Amino acid sequence: MKKQKLKNYLKFGILILGISLLFQSCSKDEIIDLQEFKNNNLIVETVSLNEIENNSLFSSIISNKTSKIDVYKSKTSSSSKNTNDYSILTDDISKASFKDYEAYTFRIKNQDQPLFTFDNYVIQKNHDGTIDEFILRYEYDQLEFVKNNSKKFLSISKFDTEYNFISSSEDTSSISNKSSSNSSLSAKSSGNCTVTFVVYHRIPDGREFVYGEGSVCQHPGECDVIIEYTITCTGGGSGTGSDTGGSDGSGGGTDTGGGYVGDVPDNGGTPSPITTMPPPSGQEEDFNVIDVLTEIIEAPLSRIPSEGEIAQKNSVLIGYLMETNQPVFQDLSTLLAINLYDSTLNVTDRANLWAKSRAIYDIVKNNNPTSPSTFNTFFSSLDAQEQESYTKNTMETALFSSVKSIVGEFWPQNAEEWGVLFKLMGPLLLEIGIEFLPGGGVFNAGKDTLAGFANNDYTAAVIGIVGIVMEFVPWAKLAKIATKIYDVGRSAFKIFKIAYNFLASIATAIENGIKTVLDSSGILKLIDNSGNQVGRIVNNILTFKYSGYGGDIVTNPNKTTTVIGKWIDSVNDGGTKQIIESGLSKSGENLGGINALNEVVDGLSSSEIWNTVNKPWLEAAVSRGDIIRAVSDPNVASNLANPNTFNGLSYFGMEHDYLINIANYTYDTINKIYIP
Repeated sequence: MKKQKLKNYLKFGILILGISLLFQSCSKDEIIDLQEFKNNNLIVETVSLNEIENNSLFSSIISNKTSKIDVYKSKTSSSSKNTNDYSILTDDISKASFKDYEAYTFRIKNQDQPLFTFDNYVIQKNHDGTIDEFILRYEYDQLEFVKNNSKKFLSISKFDTEYNFISSSEDTSSISNKSSSNSSLSAKSSGNCTVTFVVYHRIPDGREFVYGEGSVCQHPGECDVIIEYTITCTGGGSGTGSDTGGSDGSGGGTDTGGGYVGDVPDNGGTPSPITTMPPPSGQEEDFNVIDVLTEIIEAPLSRIPSEGEIAQKNSVLIGYLMETNQPVFQDLSTLLAINLYDSTLNVTDRANLWAKSRAIYDIVKNNNPTSPSTFNTFFSSLDAQEQESYTKNTMETALFSSVKSIVGEFWPQNAEEWGVLFKLMGPLLLEIGIEFLPGGGVFNAGKDTLAGFANNDYTAAVIGIVGIVMEFVPWAKLAKIATKIYDVGRSAFKIFKIAYNFLASIATAIENGIKTVLDSSGILKLIDNSGNQVGRIVNNILTFKYSGYGGDIVTNPNKTTTVIGKWIDSVNDGGTKQIIESGLSKSGENLGGINALNEVVDGLSSSEIWNTVNKPWLEAAVSRGDIIRAVSDPNVASNLANPNTFNGLSYFGMEHDYLINIANYTYDTINKIYIP
């Protein structure tokens, strides 16, 4: 990968933030055995360069680093283009010692520092008297930072002093984290070794506490953070190590002590703490940050780009947006970070998304984004063409992975199925303040266009969907809530897949005001306007919540379930009125759903109603092979009789009589269905 001159980009408070979020606090914790802890005799202190130069064990190493030593002159610059041309800063040196062990940690200024990382130079005198020197690189979890302002480590890498890679925590088995912090970090597993650790806090009076979830330090700026490691190796012994944070309250990093990153510890090893030095705040450099970021963003992609190359550009773009105007572009930055970490996207997808991101960047760059205080102010400053392009590319970025998620068996096969997707999106958009009422020529034409897309043409389908939505929704509303649009897309397309075999029923339900709610366990609940659950879909089965005769109605995804019974069932409560008014049924064929007769007839005799409405409707159900379910008890005489009709039967009685005596069905009293 082409090296970029980022210099010490970590100076930005927006992008790099020290280690403090990892372990912020110390009260509400379980107090531990103080004497047992103090037996470690761990000492952490700040020392001067003179102390190290006067130490015979370290002086030769320091003398060999003369070209690297920088007494932290804030305006110092370097013309070298090599990664290993870095400066070791000496204004603030941290020393950790335990018995016959010592380790000194220095900050590093590196012109080629990758984004969201910082480096430390470490000199370590081991317990056997040998001296090691190496560089540790700490990488932050970018998504956690951008989305949640969380400064959590993603990985630690070890290099020699010429920046030759040695090992990384990403090569490894998971750490079992007893402290409930930094659970994503791993430790080197060479030699079948695993690492567990516990985090302690030490307050000014000397007491130590085990870090616990939700802890709050009652002595802000005065809590020391110490990490105790236990290293267990199959077939060998174990050792422990420590890492400490500063007395300013910043948390310790997560190194494996004793140079264990890349090395298997000696069996029965002793504690070997290494301190972590985050970059100093307010460090100035002699270059313009925006210029550096712009140079990287605008450099053309390789002819065949790698995922890493595209990821780097996305990372830099996020940095550009946050550095330029964080309040205005926070939402867009979060969306870009989400897609950056989306494992379902391949390199072609990422290249397509980068083209959209680059178009957004061009608009941002050309419109002085540093001065607007709100997104609306920024958006209103764009001309109509820029507003359309910004909205289109942001929306396509937000919905891309959702559309891709239905490729295969869930891809809509016709305009009607595409229409269901839009019906699902409507209520979800309404929940975030966007009224979306598809209808009319544009919507219908859009559905027909989408129906022509092949299964794998999801890139074009995204463009089609966004085009339709933009016809109905003001662009400014869409453009400023990219992550919410992303969430709407994910929900709508998940619901679509779960409900795929019941699309006709879901479409009818939405038209009748039913809301679709997907819970955390994957159950799709159907909620009426009163907030009551009228049905649900789970494991490809639609269940209608029915309180009357026979209880819930369980449908078949491959058939229509036709229900017959009294309009109002005075015997068992319920009746077809309850089903029809729920909004979940339709009158006629309803594959995977419920068919309940709902025809308004005026001025007809009972004979005419039977012969022109009920009988043809029931004959169609029989002809289709519908499942026919009774929702009133046919064994109760009052349900079947009505002295006011032409034959003395209620309409339910006529339907029952037709099925038994003409269609030759039998009635299953256990399952409440008619069997041909």
